[in-house]
Amino acid sequence: MSTQVQNLNEKLNEQSFGRIIQSFLNYLTVEAGLSSNTILGYGRDLLDFAIFCDSKGIKQPDAIITTILYDYSKKVARQGKAEASINRSVVAIKMFLRFCKMSGHIKDDLTIFLERPKLWQKLPVICSKDQVAKLIETPAGEDAYLFRDRALLELLYATGTRASEVAVLKIGDVNLKIGYIRCLGKGNKERVVPLNKSASAAIEEYLENLRPKLAKPKSGDSLF
Repeated sequence: MSTQVQNLNEKLNEQSFGRIIQSFLNYLTVEAGLSSNTILGYGRDLLDFAIFCDSKGIKQPDAIITTILYDYSKKVARQGKAEASINRSVVAIKMFLRFCKMSGHIKDDLTIFLERPKLWQKLPVICSKDQVAKLIETPAGEDAYLFRDRALLELLYATGTRASEVAVLKIGDVNLKIGYIRCLGKGNKERVVPLNKSASAAIEEYLENLRPKLAKPKSGDSLF
């Protein structure tokens, strides 16, 4: 165990729900296969979140309310961190809360109240929400590739990933239990992006109903 991980675990042990965070990080290591650097970064983000919660009298995840999430988001934004760092922090909390719901530590999905920084605001606006909705609904009826095409569109819209990143996704890069995909960006840098419920449902339908029919020996474990 590296000194950095050991120091992180010691600090997490001092927090009220630090053990739950450690269980989540172990889950990412064993089930998701994320890199040690990614998990260490998430651990530090969640430690900061746990310390903030403790300062507000929140001792367990089931006591977290939406105002805490809003207040923490504002706190992180005021720290002057880079957008990518803020985004990673929000992703870590979203995934942790989904893990807590999956493992029974909380009852409600609070992640809908935690907005990611709108990194895409810097990009030109191509389609309105109505236009995007119509595009996603285009695959319909008796279309033989309905499930695949809808899964692709939902995935691209929900995550903002590049088509080139989606093209090389493996089935193991998708976690529908807590809702995220793992992809490699420029310079083979690992990136984890949350999925919304609509995208998760579309991918699940595709995996259950169509991919087994489309898969060929050379397909391997490619998602699409």
